[in-house]
Amino acid sequence: MEAKRSQYALSGQEKEYNVRAGGSSVADYLEFVGAECQTMVIHMKDGSTLSVPRTLIKGLATASPEQSAKWAINGLGTGLWWPELEVQLWVPALQKGIY
Repeated sequence: MEAKRSQYALSGQEKEYNVRAGGSSVADYLEFVGAECQTMVIHMKDGSTLSVPRTLIKGLATASPEQSAKWAINGLGTGLWWPELEVQLWVPALQKGIY
């Protein structure tokens, strides 16, 4: 079974700002992979990635793959937002294991 993917890329202006701002806590894009999209993978601007099982994240644990796919990056790459689920996550917190 091929992994399902959902992603949103930053605009050119946002990427330019992130390059000037620096730091590894800046998300470039996000995808859900694996059977039933159970793993959230955040690709950082610096080339690193962060993988977290969706079931560990409050607000996403019981969300369907379709609901999980409706997201956006905000805060110029430091925040992740699921408006339909009313879930907001801060990328630096996720990097520290705070789900």
